[in-house]
Amino acid sequence: SSCSSAPTVAYAFLATSNLPLWSIVWSDYLSSCPSGSALPIVHTQSRDVMVRSELSKQIERFGGRLIPYGLSHQGDPRWSFRMVSIMLTTFRQATNESTRARNGCRPTHIHVLSESDVPVRSCSDLHSLLASSPDVSRIDVIETRPSSPSIQLHNGSVTQPILKSSQWLTLTADAARALADDEFGISLRWHGI
Repeated sequence: SSCSSAPTVAYAFLATSNLPLWSIVWSDYLSSCPSGSALPIVHTQSRDVMVRSELSKQIERFGGRLIPYGLSHQGDPRWSFRMVSIMLTTFRQATNESTRARNGCRPTHIHVLSESDVPVRSCSDLHSLLASSPDVSRIDVIETRPSSPSIQLHNGSVTQPILKSSQWLTLTADAARALADDEFGISLRWHGI
């Protein structure tokens, strides 16, 4: 089928309020994607009805979805499990059985972005990259060392490197759904339980 021959990408925007770069960058970028293959999904913390209404209007043209306010997470997500929960909420929305892009296809990949991100490659280049390895998630992993010898890792070691990934990643829909389905288990691991 046509849905299995090319990627359909859910662009999961994590926003505090609106998407300030939408009219400058993202509307044109998503318009340049292969026909109907880009689906914006927006998680905003804004309670403002006008902000939420404007976001809905912006993404509707692409069949986009705004995470309902009742499912959105509030507060500063930096350095907390709240960021993980926000991401998992967008993964659940993107992989929901009823979620379809304008091309009629369910997303094959979820690309995570912030409100201030700009594309570093064209949409067709990203979709071509994903099509070349459709079952591969794209996660940047860096190796770092604790900044202080007093930092203890869960295993008690302070000398082993820490592997850290960027929160901005592209996952296959199957991988994203598996993570979203395991939010409770991830929370337990996050909190060292």
